[in-house]
Amino acid sequence: MWTKKEQLAILKSLFYIIGADGKFAPQEKKIIVDFMNHFGLNPSDVNQIDYMSQSEMEQIIRGLSYSDKIIVRDNWIATIQCDNDVDSREVDVFIEMAANCGINLAELLQK
Repeated sequence: MWTKKEQLAILKSLFYIIGADGKFAPQEKKIIVDFMNHFGLNPSDVNQIDYMSQSEMEQIIRGLSYSDKIIVRDNWIATIQCDNDVDSREVDVFIEMAANCGINLAELLQK
C-alpha cells in the first residue's frame, strides 16, 4: 500500500499530533504500536523519523493519492479522539498539517 518512506512520514505525523498536548496516553501509545505492527515497523524505523523534517513529512503525505490522504486524515482523527481528551492543541496541529499536506477538511463538515 505505502512505501516505507510514506509509512514513516505518516508515523511521524501521528507523533506530531500526539505530542501537541505534551501527553502520551496509553491509548495513543496503542495507536503507534498498532500502526507499527500493521506495517511491520520496528524501533529502529522510529529512529529514522528523527532525520525527516516536518516539511519533508508533509511533502511525502501531500504526494499521496486522494484515497490515501483520506486514510491518513481518518488516522489523525482517531489519534486525536483515542484518549477521550480532544485537546485544542492536537486539533490545531491536525488543521495545520491537513492544510500543509493538501488534505481537504471541508468534507468532514458535510458528514
